[in-house]
Amino acid sequence: MVDYKNFIVLRELSAELLLEVVREGELRISAQLESANAADQRAMTWAGMLTAIDTAAIGGTVTLGVTEQHWILICVGTAFVSVMLIATFMAVSAARPSEFAFPGNETKNWFPKEWEGYGEEDLDMAQARIEQAKALQSAIEKNKQWAKDTTDQLRLSIDLTFWAVLSSAVLFGLSLGWIAIAT
Repeated sequence: MVDYKNFIVLRELSAELLLEVVREGELRISAQLESANAADQRAMTWAGMLTAIDTAAIGGTVTLGVTEQHWILICVGTAFVSVMLIATFMAVSAARPSEFAFPGNETKNWFPKEWEGYGEEDLDMAQARIEQAKALQSAIEKNKQWAKDTTDQLRLSIDLTFWAVLSSAVLFGLSLGWIAIAT
């Protein structure tokens, strides 16, 4: 939560400088929006790719079961599918629409009674810009948290996929070797 009291010091700035503070905050939110759109595209692409892999892996594992292949191959396939489904869920979660703070301001925020400085400060353009700067900072912080959360989910999905593929490849290889020796 952004503390309004930290923004009172902006009153000491010239009107031109205060305008620049607001402009820079709006630019920051616009840049965050561009980055968020790119992140959403990456997450959607990754989720789509994992869904295709899951479908193939489920089909392969079911085929192993139906054709009564060795139980160890079915277990490895089932474990792989399970981890991949979790990775897919994480990717889909990262791609889901969420509340994102956009550039600009809501009209209701311009009502003086909505201002945190209402009754304490002059209702002038300087105060309006201070209020806008505070709103922008709050939006920027909210967007940063959203970006961190979705990045963490997508990275976890990628990490799970890597380890699922690597460990399943090793286990399948070992299983096939064991089956060859046993038969």
